[in-house]
Amino acid sequence: MVMLLERWDPRNEADEPWIDFFGELVSLYPTMNSSEYALLADMQKGISKAQKLKLPNMCRTICYEHMKLNVAKIAGTAMLQVFEKAAYATRPDVFDKAMEKATPKLTKYLTDTYPFCEWAKLFRPHFMRGKMASSVR
Repeated sequence: MVMLLERWDPRNEADEPWIDFFGELVSLYPTMNSSEYALLADMQKGISKAQKLKLPNMCRTICYEHMKLNVAKIAGTAMLQVFEKAAYATRPDVFDKAMEKATPKLTKYLTDTYPFCEWAKLFRPHFMRGKMASSVR
């Protein structure tokens, strides 16, 4: 099961509202603190901190659309195709081939900021029933 946090507005990106929210969530649904569940969210630091504190066993998946926007800003729009090929790769050779074409700036952003298991399909095939994590529009 995947929990999608979209358009939730704690009025700011501070840690406390998210910690309170996840605390309430785990009190209502204690079984959510399991690797059977995945959290799909953007990259807000407050969400990440709250999940690690309140739901440490829940898997985390980064929203593909948010990452794509950041890749364009940080590495340039020319690197979007490289990112997409790596993100959607289902075999190691396809992933490695895509990443060979990444600029050092893109490689640094992707490897320093997010573990592969949070954004690359190859590294999380059992989540999302094989679909790519993305915002629901």
